Amino acid sequence: MKLIKVKIYGFGKWVNQEFSIDPDYQIVFGHNEAGKTTFLNFIKSILFGFATARGANKYQQYKPKNGNAYGGELTFQDDQGIEWLVKRVGGKAEGELSLFRDSQLVPNALLDKITAGFSKDDFESTHVIDEQNIRSIYDLDSQTLETQILSLGAAGSRRWLQTAEELNSDSEEVYKPRGSKQPLAKSIKRYQQLQLEKNNFEDQQTQYREITQKLSVLKNSLEDSNKELSDLRTKQTRIHELVDKLPKYRQYQGLNRDFVQSDQSISDTDWDDFLKLDQQIKTLQISQKQQSENQISQAEKQTLDNYYSNQADIDYLNNRRIDLQNNVFDNRQLQQRLRKSDFETDQLMEQHSNLTDQMTLLSDEELKLIGKQSKSTVNLPIVSVGLISLILILFLPMTFKIIFGIIFLLAIGYGIYQYKLVNDNNQKIARVTNEILEKHHFAGKSIEEVQQLQPLIMQLNQQKLEQFELDKKLSESDKELNKWKNLLYQIGILDQNLSQPDFIPVIDQYFQHLNEVKTKQEMLDQDQVNRAQHLQSNELNLTDLQHRMQTLLGNYSVSSASEFEQKYELQRSQQQQIQQFDSIKEYLGNDLETFEKIPDANQLTDKSHEIDQSVESVTAQQNELLTKKGYLESSLKQVFNDQAYQRVIDELTQVKAELVNQYDEWLADKLASNWIKSMLNLASQNRYPKMIKRAVGFFTTLTNGNYIDINMNNTNTLSLMRKDKTIFDVHELSKATTVQLYIALRLAFVIEISDVVDLPILIDDAFVDFDQERSDTVYKLIRDVSKDNQVIFVTANLDPKLSQEHVLSFEGDKNNG
Repeated sequence: MKLIKVKIYGFGKWVNQEFSIDPDYQIVFGHNEAGKTTFLNFIKSILFGFATARGANKYQQYKPKNGNAYGGELTFQDDQGIEWLVKRVGGKAEGELSLFRDSQLVPNALLDKITAGFSKDDFESTHVIDEQNIRSIYDLDSQTLETQILSLGAAGSRRWLQTAEELNSDSEEVYKPRGSKQPLAKSIKRYQQLQLEKNNFEDQQTQYREITQKLSVLKNSLEDSNKELSDLRTKQTRIHELVDKLPKYRQYQGLNRDFVQSDQSISDTDWDDFLKLDQQIKTLQISQKQQSENQISQAEKQTLDNYYSNQADIDYLNNRRIDLQNNVFDNRQLQQRLRKSDFETDQLMEQHSNLTDQMTLLSDEELKLIGKQSKSTVNLPIVSVGLISLILILFLPMTFKIIFGIIFLLAIGYGIYQYKLVNDNNQKIARVTNEILEKHHFAGKSIEEVQQLQPLIMQLNQQKLEQFELDKKLSESDKELNKWKNLLYQIGILDQNLSQPDFIPVIDQYFQHLNEVKTKQEMLDQDQVNRAQHLQSNELNLTDLQHRMQTLLGNYSVSSASEFEQKYELQRSQQQQIQQFDSIKEYLGNDLETFEKIPDANQLTDKSHEIDQSVESVTAQQNELLTKKGYLESSLKQVFNDQAYQRVIDELTQVKAELVNQYDEWLADKLASNWIKSMLNLASQNRYPKMIKRAVGFFTTLTNGNYIDINMNNTNTLSLMRKDKTIFDVHELSKATTVQLYIALRLAFVIEISDVVDLPILIDDAFVDFDQERSDTVYKLIRDVSKDNQVIFVTANLDPKLSQEHVLSFEGDKNNG
């Protein structure tokens, strides 16, 4: 896959930008803050999803500040020339992804066609080389550096390497071979000291040695006893198995002795023929009997007579049965709807206790009239004139006091008149309101209650109207059903003395019975003609079948069907005995030969009892030895009364427990670290032959021919050959040469896996510390690598000798920033 076009809607400082990318290699030039790293992060984000807002990731989101759409597009071209467009815009989690193949929308799962299932971490650990990668090489010690270089052949190994180093560091905090401060080293030293003290105590005691010697002898006896007991229990298990199988063996002997095989076996074919003949004979005999006895009953005759007497009405009823069923169904639906409406009305009345059936709706004019009282508001201009006049009276001469006094009195008088006018109007409105409320049965209700009850009264009126319509329809339906019932009573289908609310099943049952009786009568009429012929034919068939039956019975020297059945049952019983015989024989298996070699099988039970007693005896002896052993061990502990010895024993036990725990912790961390490194080396070795061959060429280019070969040693270490044939280990190289080796191996690995994942290599100003000569070799290497894998290289230091056709400059674009 080659990246050929980048389109940015909004990402960091990039807004509404579109770039064409060279399919072999693209040099992206720009000074600091030109947006180079943002450009590479855009490519990673569209491919693998936007960073989330959790933790430090929120600084990698690059959401645009000016509110533009967040996201963009990447266009790839595969080996067949088909274009794939990856579109991702802001949304939940990692953004909303859309994938197009030649402008046709395809499922997002096909993104694996581009990424080969790589995650963002996998891509960054293989295809992204930046300053952080390079500087991390400088910080590694020689052992860790060589391990990381060796592990380049396994994708995603960096996290495992870090884990391995952490585990190794944890193990060294517990123990080091030459360490003395670690907990396990201290415990070992203390254990050795305590063991020495304990030996000094024990060597001084003769009694201790005597008890120890007795204890040793006793332990040997216990071992012999355990062996003897183990042998006895093996024999006990075997003899018990035989005793358990003994009843089956006796049953086997009885079957073998009592079984007598029949001289002539009835074949399955003859048995089937016998059953068929017997059934056919019995069927014909029954048929002859039924033909002689078959006739119409008295009840069936009454049904037919009633039908012929009321044939017109009954046929009319039969033709209109569907209409009648529909009438019954409609009647039930109307009853159900009426009950539902009554229930809703009762609920409405219960939920609103202030609502009554007598209340009626107010008209729009009445609603406007009720409560329309004028408020006794103050006429501010008149009051202001009165107040000003009053104030002026206090300060002006007498002549003006008279004038303003008159003005004050006029203002007071007008105010009193206006108040009286408003009050009279309110009384009139209140009287009209009470009349309206009484008219509609709202006496004693407030204006607010009346207004709130209006929609409820309207709902109640609608329900009453609906009930009225339902009652009317139900009444009509009942009349129609009563007509049908009268007809049913008249023609005798329904009994007036019986309560039959659901008469549809009665009608269906009646017509079913009527059809059966009519059919039976028709068959009898037809059989009347052919009965004689049928009887003669049946007699001939019966004679033939009886002759064939006698022939079959004669083949097996029996005279009757019952004797034939007895012989077959005896044969089946014998076959069951044979099957039981074979089943018991299979259960006994090889033990059958063992039983046959025993003169008397009853001896097995006696032998089982003997072995059980021997086991009990040896077990008792063993318990006695264990008791003695416990006594000797207790005596051994009591040899020393010195508290100093007991203190040594107790501390030795404690130190031993601590030592075991510390050793387990050290061993677990050490083994886990070594296992991870071993697995990474194994994974790397599968890719190394081809990868090393390609890396040699890259390394030679980067070192200007100073190093000419890379070799993998038998000890899973790398060695480098200089052009003068001198061999160097990895840790003997300079830091700059080590970085060149790492880059060569890293690029060789990416090309080696390009058949699995063919994504562009992203290099982000990774070689800022290189001098001009090394920088020139880097550009040469990029051109070599681009023959197999697309490379996008961003840099702030542009070589003027580079072809401008491969340079994409971010300088001078105001939108880019």
